[in-house]
Amino acid sequence: MTVNVYERYYKANAVFSGVQRNGALVMLISDSEAGQINYKAAVTFFPHRDKEDYAVSYDAYFEKELYAGKGRRSKKKETAYLEQLQAVIDGLAEEHGAAVLWDSPLSETDWSSEGETYHAGRIQGRTGAALSVLRLHGDDRSRADGIRSHIRDVAQDIGKTALSLCL
Repeated sequence: MTVNVYERYYKANAVFSGVQRNGALVMLISDSEAGQINYKAAVTFFPHRDKEDYAVSYDAYFEKELYAGKGRRSKKKETAYLEQLQAVIDGLAEEHGAAVLWDSPLSETDWSSEGETYHAGRIQGRTGAALSVLRLHGDDRSRADGIRSHIRDVAQDIGKTALSLCL
């Protein structure tokens, strides 16, 4: 079963096949079958000519295997791979003369308030339930605790196990 553990759209700067690519879809992919598991970091660069253009191109898709072996999905492994995802994707992009602009996500769910920036990425739990996980950049810990509490409440309301990551 293949699952995008994490996926997020970012602005990018690249040219492939003579076409300017202004967007990138960054993914952490898990694939498990018959007691075997592998994790891959992947990125695909796409034109993103306007706010509505998310047509992903497959001629500018690159991936790197992070792990392959016996086992099953693990929160501990996924957390470790998510922590190194940006560096791995930067390496893949650099190999192909491209760049992901990490400070410029294309997700509609990003917003700012009172000097703090919130980001949402899609995290897929082992049960298949997808939740938006928020990341707080700023010093307001009470607001971060409120967001964590809200995510836990949503997870309990839908009766699924959420993949918890540090926020």
